[in-house]
Amino acid sequence: MKTPLFIFFLAISLSALSANADTAEYIEGFTHTGKAAAKLINQNSGFPVTEEQMLEAIYTTKIEFVKDRLISPQGIEVDALNFPSKKLIQVNLARWEGYASESTQIARLVVHEYLGILKVNDAEYYWSESLTKRRQITNSIVCNYEFENRPYYLKVLSAEGVNEGFKGSYLSSGQGTADHPITSELLNFSSYDFKWSDVFDEKKRDSVLQRSGVGFSWKIDNHPLHARVPYKAFSNAGKFTIEVFELSNFAPDGLLLPRHFATISCETTKPQEP
Repeated sequence: MKTPLFIFFLAISLSALSANADTAEYIEGFTHTGKAAAKLINQNSGFPVTEEQMLEAIYTTKIEFVKDRLISPQGIEVDALNFPSKKLIQVNLARWEGYASESTQIARLVVHEYLGILKVNDAEYYWSESLTKRRQITNSIVCNYEFENRPYYLKVLSAEGVNEGFKGSYLSSGQGTADHPITSELLNFSSYDFKWSDVFDEKKRDSVLQRSGVGFSWKIDNHPLHARVPYKAFSNAGKFTIEVFELSNFAPDGLLLPRHFATISCETTKPQEP
């Protein structure tokens, strides 16, 4: 039986969450939270960094609590900003104090900022919530391939929540390999070649999902690409291939003419039971 997340966060001292605490105590609370979260990484198969990498970021990163508003590069006011090149995290003091009784919010914020220091794409707080909300990876789909003698990858991680019933998938692509990515970009599933009404119909569901797929799009340099993953690949372990098409050719009348780009080998794996 895995230890519930909240037990780790009991290690955060109450004084570190007090509205009147000195910033040194806030810093201690921030780093204690990071260390507690790091202990959960080995329980989340597929997490993008190891416990050792997270702890290294914690020990080498400076934490500053500031009264000034913090504005992201997109012009949005945020709780905190991370600066990987400076090994620095700045946290807005008022916002931190506002989370004093929200241990899950604090945990998510802390993990998100340390992942930023480690240059991990945590868009929509996907990875930070995988620890704070106890998501577990149920299976992964990995496609490694080459284009112009450079390695690229696609990766789909399916997850479910231990405590909250969360189910969802995280899709990314980039240069390098899935195990050793150089770049990482979050993608969206762009199409489903089945009707949801058929999926919800118990009499049709099995036959529909056996022949259906989920589409998604991404880019390599200036090449817009599209592919479909068989729906059964999300649950059945094993190797399979997908056909990739480039979406940049148009007929004189404006009709899109997909051009076959490549056949890519993929594999679905399930985490081994501890």
